[in-house]
Amino acid sequence: MTERGKRCRQHYQSVYERNQPALSKGRALDESLHHFLDQRPAGKNLSALDRATGLASAPFWHDAEAVARSELASLALSRVLHFDNAVSAELLLELASHAPDTLRWAIRYSKLFERTASPLWLALRAALVGGEWQVFFGVCDRLLDQLKPFDELIGNAEKQLEHLSLLELIAYLSVLAYQAFAEDAPDDRSGQQWQVYNRIILRKLRACPEQDFRLNESRLGQSLKRHLSPVIFPESSTADAARCRENLEWLAVLIAATQERIDYEGSIDWFCFDPECRYQLKPGELVIYNQSEAGTERWQRTGRKSDLLWHYWMSRAVQAFVNSGLAEQMIGSPENHELNQLAYIKAMRSELQLQQIYGLGHRRSLSNGTQVQLHHVLLASELTSVFFQSQFIQPFQDYLRESGVLAHALGRLNARRADVQAETQRVELALAESLRQRGFAVEVGYRPPVTEEDDAGEVDLICQRDGVLLLMEVKSGYIRSTTHEVWLHRTNTLRKAAWQLRRKRTAVARALVADQDLRFRLGYSGQCTETDLRAWIVDTSIELDGQSVDGFRVLSREALEVVLRDEKQLLRPVDQFDDEQGRCSLFPDGFTAGRFIAVVESDELWRGIC
Repeated sequence: MTERGKRCRQHYQSVYERNQPALSKGRALDESLHHFLDQRPAGKNLSALDRATGLASAPFWHDAEAVARSELASLALSRVLHFDNAVSAELLLELASHAPDTLRWAIRYSKLFERTASPLWLALRAALVGGEWQVFFGVCDRLLDQLKPFDELIGNAEKQLEHLSLLELIAYLSVLAYQAFAEDAPDDRSGQQWQVYNRIILRKLRACPEQDFRLNESRLGQSLKRHLSPVIFPESSTADAARCRENLEWLAVLIAATQERIDYEGSIDWFCFDPECRYQLKPGELVIYNQSEAGTERWQRTGRKSDLLWHYWMSRAVQAFVNSGLAEQMIGSPENHELNQLAYIKAMRSELQLQQIYGLGHRRSLSNGTQVQLHHVLLASELTSVFFQSQFIQPFQDYLRESGVLAHALGRLNARRADVQAETQRVELALAESLRQRGFAVEVGYRPPVTEEDDAGEVDLICQRDGVLLLMEVKSGYIRSTTHEVWLHRTNTLRKAAWQLRRKRTAVARALVADQDLRFRLGYSGQCTETDLRAWIVDTSIELDGQSVDGFRVLSREALEVVLRDEKQLLRPVDQFDDEQGRCSLFPDGFTAGRFIAVVESDELWRGIC
C-alpha cells in the first residue's frame, strides 16, 4: 500500500474510534464511511483509488457487529469494488461469511457482475459454492445473457453501416425519425426514442474517423445527393434507391436492437438499485421481482406530481401573460398569432420556473463570455419549436394522410458552469423571500461557531414564526429521469444533506442558546433544544418529495412554492378547473407556522389530485 493509502486508512479508522464511545459500532462506522463517500480526506495528491485502498484496509471491516449494523457499508463497498486492486479477495470472502447481504448489495450497487473478467468477481465465483451464492451468481448470469442476442444484432448492423459517415448516418436517422410523427405512432413522452438515437450517434462518434468532421458545402451536397435524394425523390435510379433502402433496413434493425437492449438494461438497473427488488432461480418464474408494488406506485405518483406541476407553471404563466397586457396585442402575423401566443406563454412558464426554483438570473453567460437575456433565449427556443411544428411536422402529417407513404411524405416536405454557485444562492434567497412573505423571520447562510468536535459549516436557512423553528438544507440540481439517476441522487446528494443536517441541527441548537444576536434576528425567545428544531431537506427535484432520507423529510421546492402561495387550484389543467374547488384554501383559518408544517408533512397538497 502507498503512503497515501496508509494516510487514508488512518483517517477512517480514527473517525471510527473517535465516535465509538458516544455511538454504537454501526453508527460509528457510518460516520467514518460518510467521510469516504464525501471524498475525505481531501488533498490534491489523493486519488479515489488511494481512498478506496485505505478504506478497504481499515481494521473495522473485521468487526462483524459493526458491519452488520452499518447502513452505509454496502454503498461504501460498492465504491471500492469499482477498482479491481483496491480490496483483497480475502476480505471479500470474509465479508461473504459474516455479512453476505452487505456484500451482495455492494456487488449489485457496483455492477461488479458486468465485469465478467474482473479478478475479484472470478475469485468470488470460484470460492463461494453455497446455495444462496449460487442462486445469486445464476441470476447475474441470466441478466447478462439476455443482452447477448441484441449485442450480436447491434454488432452486425453497425458492420453493415460502417461505410456511412457520421453525417450520412444522421441523415438516415432523420428519415426514420419521421415515423414517430405518424398518427398511429405510440406516444414517447419519456424520450425513449431520442435515447435510442443518442446511443447510436454516440457509438458512431467513438468509431468515426476525423475526416467525418471536415465538412464543406461540396461534401455535404455529395453525401445528401447520394444517400437522401433517392429516398425522397421517386425518380432516382433503381440501384441508388435499392442501396438506400438496404441502409434504411439495417438502420431499422439497429434501432430496434438498441431499443431492446436499453429496455433490458432497465431490468439490470432495477436489480441493482431498487431496494424492493428480489431475485430467484425457479423454473417458469421471473428471475427478478418486486417484494411489493410500493416502489412502482411511488414512481408513478412522482410522474403525476410532475405533470401537475407542469400545469401549475402554465397557469402562473397565463396569469402573468394576461396581467402584462400582451393578451390584447397581435403577436406576429394574424395566421401565426395563436401559435406565437402559446410560444410566449411557454417561454414565460419556463422563465418563472427557472428563476424561482433553480435560481437562474435574468441573463445567461455563454462560453465566450457573451451575456444574453434568459427570456430571449427561451422565447427563441419556443418560437423555433412552433415554426418547426407548423412548417415541417404538421405538413408531413397532412401529406402522410393523403398518400400513406412515408418516403412520399418526406419528399413533400453546459454541471460545471461558472455561475452555478450564484444560482444556488439565488435558490436559497428566493425561498427565504417566499417564507418572509408568510411572516417567517429567516436567517440565510448562518455559520455556527466551530468547536473542537466539529465544523458544521454554513446553514442554508433558519426560519422562525409563532415560536416554531425550521432548519432547511437546500439542494439544487437537474431533473432526473431514470431509476439509476434517482438512486445516485439519493445516495450522494441527499445522503450528504441528511448527514449535514444532523450536524447542523446540533450546532444551531447550541447557537440558539449562546448567540443572542441570532435569537434577536429570528425574533425567538423560547428555550431551544435540538428536538425543537424541525429539519427539512428542500430539493429542486420532485423525485423523492415526501420521502425520508436518514430520518429527514425531503420536500420538493416546487411543492413548497405552491403551498406558500396557497395555489393548489393551479395544479389542475385549465379545462378541469372548478370554481368551487378553486376557492378552497390550504389555510382556511389563516396562515400559521403550525398549519404550514401540517400541510407540508401530511402531503395535503397532493390529496385528492394525485
